[in-house]
This record gives sequence, structure tokens and C-alpha cells, in this order.
Amino acid sequence: MSMVVTMASGWHVAVLPLFMAVMGFLGSASATLFSLVSGHFDRSLTGRASTALNLLVFLGAFVFQWGIGVVIGFWGGANAGAYPAEGYQVAFGSLATLQAMMVFNDRKLAT
Repeated sequence: MSMVVTMASGWHVAVLPLFMAVMGFLGSASATLFSLVSGHFDRSLTGRASTALNLLVFLGAFVFQWGIGVVIGFWGGANAGAYPAEGYQVAFGSLATLQAMMVFNDRKLAT
């Protein structure tokens, strides 16, 4: 998501290709969540736990995409065939702010 925010903002970042390569290698790390979830449940419930995690991932993706559309929609402009850049900057800036808040959050998840 950070890569998309950087590209959409119009900033010219010299290390963007390197950043994209690192994100490509590290982007698949979320797949390890399924093995972590299965370790917390009985063997007979592993399939249900993985299915529930998958459902939450898709619901989260839907909510965030819908929310971005709502924020961009505040700027109008759909009649002209495109939305103004300000809407995109606010929407993606909000996502970047949420990510920064999570990175610098000092609370640890319960294990």
C-alpha cells in the first residue's frame, strides 16, 4: 500500500524501483498468518480458523476499498470522467497515516 501511495502522490522518489523490489519480496509475508492461526487451534478446527481469517481479510479489503471510494467521492467530478487529484491525495494520505500509526504503535498483540 505504501508503494501505491508514493506513486499516486506524484512524488519523484529516486529509490522507488528498489522500494518496489523489497515490497515484492516482503509482500508475501502475510501468508504466514494462516500457519500461525492454525497453530492456535485444535487440528479439527484448523480449516474453520483459516476460513474465518480468509473471510476477515476479504471483508477488510472490501471496507477499505469502499472507504477510499467514499473519500474520493467527496470531491465529485464523476461527470467529467475523472475525479480530482485532491481526493486521491486525501484518501491515500489517510491510509499512509493509518499505517504510520500502526507502525509506531507501542502496544503488543496478545499471544
